[in-house]
Amino acid sequence: MSRAFALRAAAIALLGAVALTSAAAPAAAQARPGSDTSTVVFDVGGVHVILRRNTANDVVAANLYLLGGSQQSTAQTAGTEPVLLWVSERGTKHYTRDALTSKMAALGSAIVVEPRNDWTVFGFRGTRDTFDSTWAILADRLIAPTLAPADVEFIRAQVLAGVRQRNDSPDDLVQGLADSLLFAGQPYALPSTGNERSLTSITAADLQKYRTTQMVTSRMLLVVVGNIERARLEKLILPTLGTLPHGSYKWTPPPDPIVRPADVMFVQRALPTNYLLGYYPGPRSTGSDYQALRIATSVLSGRLFTEIRVRRNLTYDVSAPFVERAISSGGLYVTTVYPDSVLGIMRREIARMQNSLLDPENLNVIVQQFITEYFLNNETDAEQANQIARAELYGGDYEIVIVDDASSDGTPEVADRLGADPRVRIMRNGTSLGPGGSRNQGIAVARGDLLGFCDDDDEWLPGAASVTLDRFAADTEVGVVTSWHQVVHDQTGRTVPFRGPLEYRAEQLLWFNFVALPFGIIRRSLFPGDLAVDASGWAARRGGGAPVAGGISCSLCRRGCGTECRGGGHGRGESRIPGRAQG
Repeated sequence: MSRAFALRAAAIALLGAVALTSAAAPAAAQARPGSDTSTVVFDVGGVHVILRRNTANDVVAANLYLLGGSQQSTAQTAGTEPVLLWVSERGTKHYTRDALTSKMAALGSAIVVEPRNDWTVFGFRGTRDTFDSTWAILADRLIAPTLAPADVEFIRAQVLAGVRQRNDSPDDLVQGLADSLLFAGQPYALPSTGNERSLTSITAADLQKYRTTQMVTSRMLLVVVGNIERARLEKLILPTLGTLPHGSYKWTPPPDPIVRPADVMFVQRALPTNYLLGYYPGPRSTGSDYQALRIATSVLSGRLFTEIRVRRNLTYDVSAPFVERAISSGGLYVTTVYPDSVLGIMRREIARMQNSLLDPENLNVIVQQFITEYFLNNETDAEQANQIARAELYGGDYEIVIVDDASSDGTPEVADRLGADPRVRIMRNGTSLGPGGSRNQGIAVARGDLLGFCDDDDEWLPGAASVTLDRFAADTEVGVVTSWHQVVHDQTGRTVPFRGPLEYRAEQLLWFNFVALPFGIIRRSLFPGDLAVDASGWAARRGGGAPVAGGISCSLCRRGCGTECRGGGHGRGESRIPGRAQG
């Protein structure tokens, strides 16, 4: 999808008396070494953990994200996981139902079950003083629920009542219908809490089987925000969640929606107004257009509100929603008794969005609103946990390792600010190890298979990583992808492009190395042994053996002198990597 979004209603659900036509949708992690940042990432007992230490108060939020969400279900089993977790409040191996109720009341803690499309949250809100006791209850509910048939029937009746009530709510119903149209035949079409048919068929044996087969640590992401030390958390996890089987689960987003013609669904209800909601497919959360769509829908929402509500008073609620999931979607929503007029205005505003640029001042206002909303959403520990989980899963499967080679400038302060992001890890060398030794430090702690390098005088231009990764995705046998680059003089700003051949044979590398480390990404799984670079120079080695690539040749003087050249000009410039890749 380009940034000039084609806002097209691919699935429309309507309620009311008016008939309308549709317009043509991990290896074990290591903790961040720096103790001066508040967020650490580590694995313990097979559970991936993100701990954000907040000493401002003693309130603690612990969210266990059971990954998969709707992908764990079929039309016949939808709702199994949340029902299992809800039933666990009726009794466990170590706590009877009455004991659970009494203990939780005494602790003042609250355990939550929140089913979502991409995960189910099983967590609690408590305090530092009650954390250990509440954790024991949470873990016992997950590991050893009794799942008595009578308790299953009791919870089933409650959930079914909620589902029926959801169908009686026009907004809830129209949202479910729009999802079912856009994602027909795919996981997001399934309601995360199940439907009447699936819930009616779930038995105690089904729940027990699900617990045995699906409660594995490879599905678990634990995010804890509050005044809790890492050692204390590890001590609690090991004898509880750490006893569960690891399994082989790997988080992957669901498939893209199937491209199909626009569709429409009508539901007749005796209502005083009409509810209209249309969804269209958006980009994946890892795509460059994900945040652009978020901004675009916000702009469109404001314009629709002004034109339809403020100027014409045709509705009391209108918006262009952005649905934040691993596969995003945008939409158009309105409740009105004048649907024909409203849809005409919506079409005009969409066309204006498609054919005109945003005013920079107005765009800046929207950006400031997003920043304000971000800080408001981070006021509570629970919301911080959700933000961290979304960043971990939706931000893409990548990490940034910053190696500070005993710098004496402002590098530590800049690194600390970046280290607030849980995907960033900081390492500091006590004494300078040089470029090769510092790269080896980063390689040693990096968890990913694809390794890219960027020195402090280099810059990856927008699109470079995306183009390079596309090349890897197109051929799983490609081990190294490099790119052309530009050398920028640090005083004059003059750029000198370096263009290597589009195709060359391996023996050509013996006399001219086109693969400069700052301009290439390596798939280390294709190189047996431990991957490292020559600490005395720039040669990449495998298992301490022969170099994978020879000494880096300077792009200006074209000689492999093995010294640290700054952007190919012996300290005279810096380099930039444009978005063109070679394999």
